[in-house]
Amino acid sequence: MLDISLGGALLAAELSLPVGASAELRSGLGASSFTTEVQVRRSVDLPAGVPLNGLGAMFLTMDERSRRSLEDFLRKASQ
Repeated sequence: MLDISLGGALLAAELSLPVGASAELRSGLGASSFTTEVQVRRSVDLPAGVPLNGLGAMFLTMDERSRRSLEDFLRKASQ
């Protein structure tokens, strides 16, 4: 995960996924867990020499625990 916001994330992935593909994203945010369904919205060029695929993904659904984890993480990151 390269970047994250309330609405989505920029991911670096070994596999290339087509725009419109859906997937489950599971990650840790600080000390909390985070799980959400995402949809790939765009392909992103990563810096030269990075052998991964850049994916812009939008969050579709997440449970309340993951929503709170994300909000807490972003609040702390902005301070």
